[in-house]
Amino acid sequence: MNIWRNLKASQRRRLQWIAIPAAIVALGVGLWRLDWVRQNVQIQWLAVTGRAWRVRGQVHTVSVLSPALGEHRSAIVYTPPGYDASENETRRYPVLYLLHGAPGGPDDWLTYGRAPEVEERLIEQRKITPMLIVCPNGDGDGYMGDSEYIDAPVSRSGRGPGKQVGTFIARDLPSWIDAHYRTIASPKARILGGVSTGGYGAVNLALTHPGVFNTVFSFSGYYTATQSGWARPVWGYHPSPARLSAQSPQDYVTGPRADWSGMWIYLGDGRNERGSYAAEGDAFAARLQSAGIACDHVETPGSHSWDLWRPQLRDALIRASGRLDGLGNGSST
Repeated sequence: MNIWRNLKASQRRRLQWIAIPAAIVALGVGLWRLDWVRQNVQIQWLAVTGRAWRVRGQVHTVSVLSPALGEHRSAIVYTPPGYDASENETRRYPVLYLLHGAPGGPDDWLTYGRAPEVEERLIEQRKITPMLIVCPNGDGDGYMGDSEYIDAPVSRSGRGPGKQVGTFIARDLPSWIDAHYRTIASPKARILGGVSTGGYGAVNLALTHPGVFNTVFSFSGYYTATQSGWARPVWGYHPSPARLSAQSPQDYVTGPRADWSGMWIYLGDGRNERGSYAAEGDAFAARLQSAGIACDHVETPGSHSWDLWRPQLRDALIRASGRLDGLGNGSST
């Protein structure tokens, strides 16, 4: 402060002219590191330049009654172009279920993941068959709404079990979607995917609820349950190692199981992600292969962001397209 007082007025003005722009630049650089800032800038830029993709399918928000939760839960449902056309009134469709991260919400997959755009571009290129996309609200008892997509053993109040989000996703949601939309009601025609916490949830739910989802996408997921961070209240404040291990795919995938036969799992990671995502993906891919579960582990340049996950969704859909061929569009299989 004394140094500032000793400066001449002209010197102070020069320093201010330097300091203020420098502070603005530093603030901009700091904000640009936030993924949601970058994504929103990209969205606005596409809109201003007229390059934004105009989704031709229909997007609806629905209210799903979940017996497991004892309440209605919202979900966003996308139906592809032609779904409501008279010539397709008997056609049935595969379903892609996408889980958001924590913190996050179901609209993340539309706003930032741009999943309908990804699908429509691939349909236009004749690389995949049209499918429904369902993005549920996966909020639970953890901080910032984290649920880990499990059936929480204890509520945050400590009185009784917590929110049964796992059963909602694996049982109630597919049942409701099959009852209200023209789907191919078969595990062969259901894909469960997610980012980060949603990636963990997708893998864990598909493996612990065999016969529901045969194809799984995990983008920057993890495979060992930990009682830390936002997830702390989800597991109860003093979970036993056995409880965590029972929800850790890296632990419980120890060998082949008949009810895992026919599954295929896509593991996507970024080479520039902080933490051990890629290394954990390598280890888990080896575990899956030793158990006879087909998987592809893909590492591409990128950090823990939608700029990584959006192209990986495209890649995963292309790789999975052959698994949907021949299911038949006239009826359930």
